[in-house]
Amino acid sequence: MAVLLIVALLGAAGLLAQGDLAAMARTRAQARSIQALAQARAALIGYAVSYAESHPGEAYGFLPCPDASNSGSTPIGACGARDLGSLGRLPFRTLGLADLRDGWGQCLWYAVAGSVKHNPKPLALNWDSPGQLRPLTQAGAPLSGDDRVVAAVFAPGPPLPHQ
Repeated sequence: MAVLLIVALLGAAGLLAQGDLAAMARTRAQARSIQALAQARAALIGYAVSYAESHPGEAYGFLPCPDASNSGSTPIGACGARDLGSLGRLPFRTLGLADLRDGWGQCLWYAVAGSVKHNPKPLALNWDSPGQLRPLTQAGAPLSGDDRVVAAVFAPGPPLPHQ
C-alpha cells in the first residue's frame, strides 16, 4: 500500500512539474531566439555602416540580399528586380556570423527592401530613401504608425500542430 501511495504521489508530482518544465523550455527557446535576432540585427547594421570600406567606390547603407540557396551567403547574381524587396534566409556567412538559429533550431529569415539592397542597387540611396516593409501586429494593424522599415529579421519558432 505504501509503495502504491509513493508511486501515485510521484506520478502526480511529475504531471504537475511537466507544465512547469514545458514553460521553462519555451522561455529558454525564446531567449535564444531573441539573442540570435539581436546578433543578426547588429551584423546587418554593421554591414550597412561599413559597406563603403568593404566595397571601394561605393556608398554606405546597402544591405545584402537574402540567402536563396541555403548556403548562408548572398546569391552571386541579382536578387530580384531593382527597387523590389526580397525574402529569404539570413545570409549569415556574408555577415561574418556563425549559423544563427532560433531557439527551436530553425534558420532565421530575412527580408530586405529594394530601396537598400546591394544587387541590383537602387538608383539613389540617401537618408530619405523609403522603407518598403510595413510591420504589422498579429491583428493586422500597423505596428508603428506610417513608418516603414528597410529590413526585417524574424525567427519562425516551433512548428504549428498542423505542420
